[in-house]
Amino acid sequence: MNNNMKKYLPKASLFLAAGVILAGCGNDTTNTSPQKDSSQPKQTESSNTSTSSNENTELKTLKNLSKDPDKNDSSEGDFDLVGKYVKENNDKITLEVHGKQIAIHKKSSFESDKKGMKGDWQDKQVVVEVSTNKAVAESVKPTDKTRADQDGVYDRDGDEKEIIGKLVKNDSKELTLQTPNGDKTFQKTHDFELDDEAKSQNKLEDKTVRIETDEHGKAEELSYSWIDQEETK
Repeated sequence: MNNNMKKYLPKASLFLAAGVILAGCGNDTTNTSPQKDSSQPKQTESSNTSTSSNENTELKTLKNLSKDPDKNDSSEGDFDLVGKYVKENNDKITLEVHGKQIAIHKKSSFESDKKGMKGDWQDKQVVVEVSTNKAVAESVKPTDKTRADQDGVYDRDGDEKEIIGKLVKNDSKELTLQTPNGDKTFQKTHDFELDDEAKSQNKLEDKTVRIETDEHGKAEELSYSWIDQEETK
């Protein structure tokens, strides 16, 4: 080996050693990067937990405002919330319930049913169906009190009518309802009956009820609903 080669060997060794050191540093950098990535799923999980918690709080608030006896029965799929219509957009519908304004997210398949209602929704008493398991509104429709005319008639089929009003008198032969146009008295048919909800009430007088009348104007049936007891000012 000549002297020139001996002269450069130490330098070559130094370069090789430096390469090993740099490679080692590169490996350390590679090993630390997964530690940063591992923290990301934890942040996502925390965000999901927060969203779920907010949804549960909203649903609890809606159920507390509703008087639907089936609001906690998951098998029903939804429950009713009665309030005064305030406004809505593509994403939310806002009601005033017991003096409190509440905005509810709308389901993608949200439906509006204005059947039997005159005019627009503004300040009208409505029923919103809310999912039992998630704080989303499925549909909105007017209550029968909103649909009713000044005589309390909210639906009719020829001479047969469905009428809503406050029951002020009820005996074996006739009943009297209070309507915006005054008290209306109806004779009862021989097979007059109460529906199951009406039968379950200790007292029906002074409660808002519905009756069905036949073609002769006689009352065939009286029904009761918690929805009709809700007041919207």
